[in-house]
Order: sequence, then C-alpha cells, then structure tokens
Amino acid sequence: MPEKSKILIVDDKPENLLAMKQTLEEVEVEIITASSGQEALITTLDHEFAIILLDVKMPEMDGYELAELIRGQKETRKVPIIFMSAVYSTEYSVMKGFETGAVDFLAKPVNPKVIVNKVRTFVELDQQKKELAESLKIQQSLTENLIRANAELGEAKDEAEKAKDEAEKADRVKSEFLSTMSHEFRTPLNGVLGYAQILKRDKALTESQKAGIDIIGHCGNHLLNLINEILDLSKIEAREMELHESDFRFSSFLDGIAAMIRIRAQQKEIGFHFEPATDLPVCVRGDNKRLTQILLNLLSNAVKFTDHGSVTFRVLKLETQNQHPASNIQHPTSSIQHPAPSTQHPTSSTQHPAPNIQHPTSNIQFQVEDTGVGIPEGWQEEIFSPFRQVGNHTRKIEGTGLGLSISRKLARMMGGELHVESRPDEGSTFRLDLELPEVSESAETERVSDERNIIGFKGEKRKILVVDDKEDNRAVLVGLLLPLGFEVTEAADGREGLDKAAEFEPDLILMDMVMPVMDGAEAIRRIRNSQTLKHIKIIAVSAGSSLYPHRMMTEIGCDDFIQKPVQAPELFDKLAAHLGLERIYETSERPTETAEKDEDLVIPPASEIRLLYKFASYGDIEGIREQLDEIGASDEQYAPFVAKLRNLAQGFRVGKIRKFLERVKGQGVKG
Repeated sequence: MPEKSKILIVDDKPENLLAMKQTLEEVEVEIITASSGQEALITTLDHEFAIILLDVKMPEMDGYELAELIRGQKETRKVPIIFMSAVYSTEYSVMKGFETGAVDFLAKPVNPKVIVNKVRTFVELDQQKKELAESLKIQQSLTENLIRANAELGEAKDEAEKAKDEAEKADRVKSEFLSTMSHEFRTPLNGVLGYAQILKRDKALTESQKAGIDIIGHCGNHLLNLINEILDLSKIEAREMELHESDFRFSSFLDGIAAMIRIRAQQKEIGFHFEPATDLPVCVRGDNKRLTQILLNLLSNAVKFTDHGSVTFRVLKLETQNQHPASNIQHPTSSIQHPAPSTQHPTSSTQHPAPNIQHPTSNIQFQVEDTGVGIPEGWQEEIFSPFRQVGNHTRKIEGTGLGLSISRKLARMMGGELHVESRPDEGSTFRLDLELPEVSESAETERVSDERNIIGFKGEKRKILVVDDKEDNRAVLVGLLLPLGFEVTEAADGREGLDKAAEFEPDLILMDMVMPVMDGAEAIRRIRNSQTLKHIKIIAVSAGSSLYPHRMMTEIGCDDFIQKPVQAPELFDKLAAHLGLERIYETSERPTETAEKDEDLVIPPASEIRLLYKFASYGDIEGIREQLDEIGASDEQYAPFVAKLRNLAQGFRVGKIRKFLERVKGQGVKG
C-alpha cells in the first residue's frame, strides 16, 4: 500500500492557508504549507508532492516566478501546479499562468467542491503512479531474483552433472573392482573346489578323508556364496540382473529344496515339515535358479534362527481372479531381460522355448514358518536392507546380511512380493507370493538329473583342448576329464591355443577368457574366422562376471559358458549336450535299482503303501525310514522292497519314491 500523497499550499496570508487546509480535510492527504516562495522552493526539495496549490500575488517572489523555478528543477519539473488568485484573474494573467506550466488557474474565493474534486483527481493520479512504481519495483526485484535463481540453478545443474559424472565414474570403478575381485577370488576357488571334486571321486579314500574333503567343499562353497551375494546385489542395483526362464517340473523342484533343508534341520536336531498342496501345477515356467536362491535363503535362515521346535515349508495355490491365459505371460517389471533366440547355439542353457499363451497362471504362495527367536516389530522391514542382520552376535557373524535384501529384490523382479510376520521368542513366517505360468509337460521338464557317479561316456574317444593361463585351473579340468576317457591337451594362452587347435584338431575347446598374449575372446573370433577350425565346439570358462552367457554366445561366438569355480556335474552335462555323448554310470552305487524288478519284489499291504505314499507326498524322509523299519521287522520277505526304498530315501529321491509306490500300489496284500 503506497504512503499518503502530499500536497503543498503556498500563500502569504495565514488565514488563507488555514481555510484551504480545512477545505481539504476530507481528502486523505498530508498537507504541507509555505508562506513565501523561498520557503516553498526549499520545501519542494525535501518532499515529493502530488500537487502544489500556489497563490500568485506574494511579496519578494510571486507565484509565476516560483512556478518557473519549480519547473526548472529536475526533481520537481513534473509536479502539477494550480494557481489561485483574487487579484490576477484577467485573461492575460491566466494565460501567463499556463505558460509557466500550471495545469489550472482558479479565481479566489475558490469553490470548495471544485478545489476538493480537482485535488482528489491529482491525488488519485499520484497514488496510481506510486502503485505503478511499487509494482515496477517488485517486478524488478522478481526479475533480479529470477536472474539470481537461474544463475543458482545453472550452478546447481553444473554441480548435479558433475555429481552424476562422479557417480557414474564411481559405478564404473566399482564394477571394474567387483569384476576383478570376482576373477581373483574365483580363480583360487576353482582350484580348491575343483580338486575337492576330483578327490571325492577317489574310491580309495577313508571315511575320515571323505569327511575332510566334504568340509573343504562346504567351506569353499560358503565363500563362493558370499562372493555371489555381493555381485548379485551390485548387478541388481545397476539394473544388470537378468532372469533366465525355463520350464521345470514343480514337484521335483520343491522336493529338491525340501531335501536340502531337511538335512540341515536334522543336523541341528530340529523338526522339518514339508507341506505341498495337492492342487499344485505339475510343470511351471520361471527362473528356477533364482527361485531356488530365494527359498533356500528363507529356509536356511529359519533353520539358523531356530534352536527348538521346527521349521515348516508350505506351498499353496491361491485363488486368483485373473485366470485369462493371455494376461499371464508378462512380468510387471521391465527389469527382466530375456536373451534373444539364437539358432546357432540350440543347446545353450540360457535359452528357453517361447511361452505358451494357452496356459493359465498359478498364484503360488510359499510359506516358511519357524519357532525361532523371532524379529522385533521395528526391525521387520530393516532386515530387507542390505548388510542388515538381526540377532545376537554369534548368529550375525555368519553371512553378509545381503540374503534377504537380494531375495526381496529378486522376488519383485519376478513380479512377486516377499512379506514377513514375526513375534519375538515365538517365531517368524515369511511369505513369497509369486505368479508362475503353468506349462505342459515336455522333454525338458521330464529330464531328471541322475545322481549316480559318472565313470565315462560311450562311443569313440573325444579330444578336448583346455586353454587357460593358470596351471592350477588347467590341472582341475584335466583331472576331471582324463578319468572319463577323454584325450586332453593344454595351452597357456590364446595364441598357443590357436596353434594347438590346428595341430590337435579337438572336438571341443574349454577356453578361459582372461589371459596374457591373446585373450579368450580374440582367440574365439579367430577360430570362428578360420575355415578349418570354425566347426569346433567352444565352451567359455571364466571367473569374470561382466558378460552373461547369451552375450558370450552372441558377441564372442562361443557355444556355451561355464563360470568358475567349475562344477563337475555342469561340465559333464554340457560336454554330453554339445558332443552328443551318452553317460556311463557306476552301477555298483545303486545295486537294488537294477538287481530286482518291481515284479520280483514282495509288496507289503496296501495300507502300508498308502502310509509310505503319504510320507513321500510331504517329503518326510524320516517318516519313510521309520515306516520301512516297521515293514522290514514285520516280515523278512519284504526285505528287497525295503532295501529298494531305503536306497532311494538315502539319496532323498522323493519323486522316484512316489512313482515307484504309484506303480506297485495295486500289487500289495489287501489291508
């Protein structure tokens, strides 16, 4: 709000000044008076006036002279002046007044209404001028602030760009560091775990030696798991984690998970209950490796934090409102990347058949319930943060504290969610809700891995070239391959590998990626460009983690990929797939599987078969063993039957137990 306008009244007669002040009292202005021209001139320098009411006839300096002086000053030249006179009212006097710059000329006595209206008009104009000036001042201030803000924004943008560049640089450094550390850790672990696998196959070992090798393998795999957790978290944060989906038999998958955890629970002398629903789908589609990672983490934690009582693993099929097939083939997150199909490498483990849109989606809930220490309410979300662990010191020292964080992130990548409910000293329940598309049973899902010991492959001897700059790594691969009847030769770098390939003419090359002189990628490119060598199968073997398998195949040209530390079953599977080999198993390990046919066995009563099948449906190996003890004690004729099932139970082959019982359920004595 502008300040009050000021008006100046100039008259040498005090009574005239008083009368004029009284007349203008109704106008909201500040009135200043002067009784001479000299006083008025000084006053105009100290104040800004909306209008000057000026008497013409005054001693020493009349109104005309004062008006000319006011008009001559820069500060006051635009102030409006109204002349008032009782003597000079002729046309000449009026014209002279206008010539000196007056805006009006009034004869005394002045009509009060006229002077009030005229003054009010000029006061309003002055107020508008003041408001405009204030508005311009505010606008100028806003403009200056905007300019200043733009400058600060520009500086902030520059700082943000700089921070972004620094963050990207830090991410690159971190990725390079993790890749290097992965290679440096995996290389010695390849030797440790590799030789543990080689030594374990030696039949001359004593029981104590076997136990020692098992401890070496357990410790090595534990260290490998810690490394994998850190790398997984890094990949997820960098949005580089990929899901690789395939079709798999759901019941066999769950049986395998339950069997692994049952052993751990038995070692800790706590109960373990596996309760799969009867209406679960037979075959589903998903990333079974990552799902295994989530479930094993939840179940392992449950066993770890339970000292008394039991751990229960339930799998339920929940009702879902959305059963339309076409809506169930996509994940709600864009983080899932699927490798493009490739016709060059049909045996690659990273490829999978296209989803069948005719199949519905099952809403599956995995529940892991324990009677352990529980989690305080305020910590139930904190446990999903990276590097956060809950519990006393002796429990927290094992692991990185990344398992639950990675599990929730993986669950969300797969379109699911992971929840927890817990009470201190009573236990916890973790729930994983996940939609899994149901698929028809195929050759892929029907194939079950055989746990028997491989002693060779049928057919002519195949030649394999092992290329690795580390002698220890070559020794591990050679130690695994030679006993199976392969002809093996070695090379210490890519260049030597090219020479050996031309000379040795191998059927398959196991190629390390990081080597001096010539790395594996360059060696593979040269082999693929060679008319005489391009047909050779190549499996990349790397301790690094920068490229995924399908990128190895599409960008480098290898046929498959194995990550160090090399696992013997994976190596043998890939050799069989790429070379078309048929395995030879050591038959002495499972004599009862081939010694007696089903029809040669004496089958117990149907009631016993039904009870065994119930235990098998729940994955209750201990229950199966106890029931077999009772059956064996009841009649010696059941001994072959008991031996066959006991052998299957020893290997936790619950799926085969169920199939066997389904075959023989009608052959037993009625009861």
